[in-house]
Amino acid sequence: VPEFRRTQAQESAARADVRINRSGFYPTLDLFGTYGREGSDWLPEDTRRTVGVTLAIPIFSGGRDYYGVEAASAALAAASFTRGDTERLSLERLKKAYAAYVEAIERVRVDEAFLEAAVTRADIARSKYDNGLMSFEDWDRIENDLIQRQKNLLASRRDRVTAEANWEQTQGVGVIP
Repeated sequence: VPEFRRTQAQESAARADVRINRSGFYPTLDLFGTYGREGSDWLPEDTRRTVGVTLAIPIFSGGRDYYGVEAASAALAAASFTRGDTERLSLERLKKAYAAYVEAIERVRVDEAFLEAAVTRADIARSKYDNGLMSFEDWDRIENDLIQRQKNLLASRRDRVTAEANWEQTQGVGVIP
């Protein structure tokens, strides 16, 4: 899920920020060196070499390092809570989308069964009406029920496709890779 991945990345960045801010408490060791030639001629013959080491030990920085770590730790805690909240919300959305998808599939099956029964009932009603055994009002009601069942099945199929698309979108997948 894209939102979840985004919050994971934010949490990882906050964790790295804490490590960066903690580095202010550690000593630093720098090594440097130079090599060169000096002299008044075009190709000087005297060589000059310099090698040096610098060790810096932070003793007191005015609280800058301490409060930097505290702020970064607070940002990490906030990012962790946000990730957890997003994880719970994503899981809830996944469950709801899946339940809606399964329900839409079942609704199509039910409406197909109702349509099959309505078709059978309409065939019987047509035979009775043709033979004069049924009134026009009863025949018309049965035909209208058949039409309504056909509309319901079409709506159920549309809703199933919509629920499937919503399920795929909630998962973060789709037709286009």
